[in-house]
Amino acid sequence: MAEGAGANLEVIYNSLKILINDKIIDVRKTAIECLAKIINGLSLTNLRDSEAKLVYLLLTGLSDENEDIVRCTIKMIEDVGEKRKLLGFELGEISEDLQI
Repeated sequence: MAEGAGANLEVIYNSLKILINDKIIDVRKTAIECLAKIINGLSLTNLRDSEAKLVYLLLTGLSDENEDIVRCTIKMIEDVGEKRKLLGFELGEISEDLQI
């Protein structure tokens, strides 16, 4: 995502927060998938500014009453974690010795 996208991130966050709690299962699942794509697509600046808030929102999918959404959330968390781990290696935040 472009650097300027951070200004719209609050609007996106608030919209996804509503969608993740929607009563329709497909809406919740799609919101989880979109949120993971947004996290993975953020620039480093926007990621550092919003990562905790967005990941916290993603984690709410783990408590969904629908097992498909829980499974989808687990997969999205794994995808986001893998991407973040690679970024950590690139930035020198994570040592190659600490691979999990």
